[in-house]
Amino acid sequence: MNSSEKLIVLRHDVDNIWSIYKSGIKGRGMKILNYSLMLFPSTTIRQLLPNYLDTVLELVDLEKDYGATSTFFFRVCTAPTKRILNELLKSNCEIGYHSDRNRSFEEFYRDLLALKRMVGYEIFGFTKHGYSPVRSGGPWDEAKFIEYGVKAKLKYLAQGEGHPDWEYPKVIRGLLVFGHHITLKKCSKEQVKEYVERRGVPLILVHPEDLSIPGIKEVFEELLTMGRGVSVINFLSYANLLQS
Repeated sequence: MNSSEKLIVLRHDVDNIWSIYKSGIKGRGMKILNYSLMLFPSTTIRQLLPNYLDTVLELVDLEKDYGATSTFFFRVCTAPTKRILNELLKSNCEIGYHSDRNRSFEEFYRDLLALKRMVGYEIFGFTKHGYSPVRSGGPWDEAKFIEYGVKAKLKYLAQGEGHPDWEYPKVIRGLLVFGHHITLKKCSKEQVKEYVERRGVPLILVHPEDLSIPGIKEVFEELLTMGRGVSVINFLSYANLLQS
C-alpha cells in the first residue's frame, strides 16, 4: 500500500433483500414484500426468491471498477446465498455481523453464531441495526454494545456515533470502536467531500439498496475517486490496530 494513499473505510449494512426505493404502487408493494418475507422462518427458502440480494452484487461490481473493497454486514434474515458469498470473498470483501435482535446478549450471540454457521466464515466485527418494522435493533447504547462485542470476543464495532474528536478507532476493553461515520444517503455531495477530506479515517455507510435512490450512485462513484476504498478489517490491518 502507498503510505500517502487516502484510505476510505466502506461499510455496507445489508438490511433488505431487494431495493426498497422504487416509486409508485410497485415500489410500495416491494417494500411490503421485503419486510414480510424477512419474517419468514426459513432462510433457505427465502434465498430461493428471484433477485435475492442482487443489490449486493451490483455494489460489488461497481466497487471493482474502482479497485475498492468493503465490508458487508449481514443480518441473519439477509444472509447471503453461497453464490453471493463466493462473489464477495472472490472480490476480497469482508463479511460482518449486522445485529438486529439485541435485547439481551444471549439473543445477540445466538444470531452471531447462526450467521457464522450460514457463511462458514470467521466474523471479526459488527454493527447494530436501527429501528425497523421487523426485528428491531432497539435504541443505540454504546456501552451495551461494547459489552456485547467484548463478551462475544469480536475485534471491532464499526459504528461511530458521538465521538467526532476521535481520528482513529479507540481500543475499549480490547474492542476497537470507531468514533464517527456518515451515511451516504443522508449527506449532500459537498458534505461527503468535506468529511472525507477532513477525516484521517473516514467511515462511510452505504446500504446496497441506496444506489437506487436518484443521485446516490453518482455521489458514491465520486467518493471512490477520492481515495482507496477498503474493508474494515483491511484498514485495521494496514493501521496495525488489530490485537492478537
